[in-house]
Amino acid sequence: MRSLKLGEIAASIGAASVDPAVASVEARGVATDSRQIRSGALFWALIGERHDGHEFVGQALAAGAIAAVVSRGFVGEGPLLRVPDTKRALGQFAAWYRRSWSGTVIAVTGSVGKTSTREAIYAVLSQRWPGVRSIKNFNNEIGVPLSLLQVGPEHEFAVMELGASGPGEIARLAEIAGPQIGVLTAIGPVHLEGFGSLEGVARAKSELIAALGDTGTAVLNADDPWVRVIGDTARCRVAWFGTGQRVQGSGFRVQGSEFKVQRSMFSVQSSDVWGHSIEVAGETVSFRFGGGRRVTLQAPGRHQVYAALAAGAVGRCLGMDDEEIAAGLESYRSPAMRCQVERLGEVTVINDAYNASPPSMWAALDLLGNWQTEGRRVLVCGDMMELGPAEVHWHRRLGQEIAQRRWLDRCVAVGPLSAKVVEEARRTGMSPGSISHCDSAGQACVVLKQIVRDGDVVLVKGSRAMQLEDTVQGLREWLNAGVQALA
Repeated sequence: MRSLKLGEIAASIGAASVDPAVASVEARGVATDSRQIRSGALFWALIGERHDGHEFVGQALAAGAIAAVVSRGFVGEGPLLRVPDTKRALGQFAAWYRRSWSGTVIAVTGSVGKTSTREAIYAVLSQRWPGVRSIKNFNNEIGVPLSLLQVGPEHEFAVMELGASGPGEIARLAEIAGPQIGVLTAIGPVHLEGFGSLEGVARAKSELIAALGDTGTAVLNADDPWVRVIGDTARCRVAWFGTGQRVQGSGFRVQGSEFKVQRSMFSVQSSDVWGHSIEVAGETVSFRFGGGRRVTLQAPGRHQVYAALAAGAVGRCLGMDDEEIAAGLESYRSPAMRCQVERLGEVTVINDAYNASPPSMWAALDLLGNWQTEGRRVLVCGDMMELGPAEVHWHRRLGQEIAQRRWLDRCVAVGPLSAKVVEEARRTGMSPGSISHCDSAGQACVVLKQIVRDGDVVLVKGSRAMQLEDTVQGLREWLNAGVQALA
């Protein structure tokens, strides 16, 4: 964040009058955790489910914060900016700050693939310009403002991930982020608890495209039927990406007239990008695009191609050439706990434990099925959360999918909902001895220690609440101990 006077910040959020003695003091950043205060930071006292930031205002000021944004008093003394609601004020400040910056914001949303697509776009654009992207998984009404506030005067672009679990949330985040380019990855049965139906999901995700108005550019997945409907009704310019042939021709193709965004360096043209000749090979996947250039991604799984194609379309919209785009894509790596491959002795573990939904679980099955191994393929699948009344249906569907994958040697299903996975898999033909049920990540690790052997590949995937990274860590410790014992 560029340095700002407290008086400016107070005015941007409608805070009560600031003591003239400190109004000209400059803040050099914003912090919401009193343990991570740097000298010159402005402490923002947020009220969360577990902690109330107001309880730590004194600690933050003692640690070097120049002032605190609060909605009520605290025990102690110090310069304060008082507002009715600190969370709402954070969004107001980030929106004001974004509009004072003339760079380009690319916002990414969708049911699956948001983080991978965000990282791929960042890798591509970084070949030419300095920029920032969302912090970790910060994609909500707190995370998006904090991510935007990373932007400094030296940055030319920001890639923001927008998440939602209910209607209206994407619209609010887009209002804060002010994107010129919006990327929609896919529509699927995710967060049905909040959206109610696939139509509800599509309607919510389309809020980003609506926020682009007449002057923005939507970068859309042409292989997704729901996204195609959104694109066909969009008011803004549209650039398609995909592996199909919705538009004649392949590679990049320019459509429409040239237009400009805020910075003159970004002379933008709407472009489509199509990938073809996809080859999956263990820890990598490659494809051809543009004039036939083959790009190899250092990330496993066919689904990674969509993130790359979206990034290519964004890069092309901003005037990048094929060589720059390819170089950026080849520098891309999977985010943490998303298809991360570890070799633990003679066992391969694919850590995809960050989250799970029906579409991403199907993609994980395809990844495991295409993995070349002389050993066995073992799946650890945890509950898929937030599916609402359809949760039993989708877990039964997963059981059917697992039973149909005859190449799958063993499956360990974790969590109460996953009992339905086991039940349905057995009912539809999977050997009872090939699939087992566990109540917890720890119990799953105990079972895996009994069945995993050299040469096996183990894929671990489940919703965030299942914490299956604990299963991965248990395997890591066990297998590494075995390697050391043999050394």
